[in-house]
Amino acid sequence: MERLGIAPVEVYREASAGGNSKRMEIAVRGLAETGSREDGRRLLELLNHPSARVRSAAVHGLGVLKVEQIEEKLLERISSDSRSVAREATSVLLLRKSVSPRAISAAAKQNPNGQAQLAVLRQMWRAGKWVQLRIYLESVASENKELTECALERLAIWESHFNRTFVQPPAGEPSALLVLLRDVQSQLPADLFKRIAFIVQSFAK
Repeated sequence: MERLGIAPVEVYREASAGGNSKRMEIAVRGLAETGSREDGRRLLELLNHPSARVRSAAVHGLGVLKVEQIEEKLLERISSDSRSVAREATSVLLLRKSVSPRAISAAAKQNPNGQAQLAVLRQMWRAGKWVQLRIYLESVASENKELTECALERLAIWESHFNRTFVQPPAGEPSALLVLLRDVQSQLPADLFKRIAFIVQSFAK
């Protein structure tokens, strides 16, 4: 295209303005690679596009182009959109570290789509070690069976990987986690409960 005197970014901008969903999705992803922050307005408008594939591509583009002040818009996607869009929005916010993982988790719980909640929980490996533990423990008590099963899997991984890195928990957090852990004890395998409780108690002294 450049040989013909046409910049790829201009082609993507034009294509992202309309057309079928598949063509628009490709154009939006191309714009993410070749555009600039000034294209953010165009991508923000696509957050309300009928196609989830286009909305997901728009969220991805907003992240790649480092468009600012989009936190509230992305939280809205997490609390109300499809699995793919909620997952992408969670990934962008966690990588930016501009919104707390707990706020993201709270937004996901407002989403009536259980698959979207599950997609958000699966992205929480990007969060800090102690925040992960709190979110997984809170999710164990969910009425969504798939969410509970996923949380149990993540807790087992969290415990098995614990010694790979050392991160001091915030003051008072171990005590609060012990309370939460006991609240959900009946949901956990006995051995896993004991191992996690031992870890948390060692920091509560």
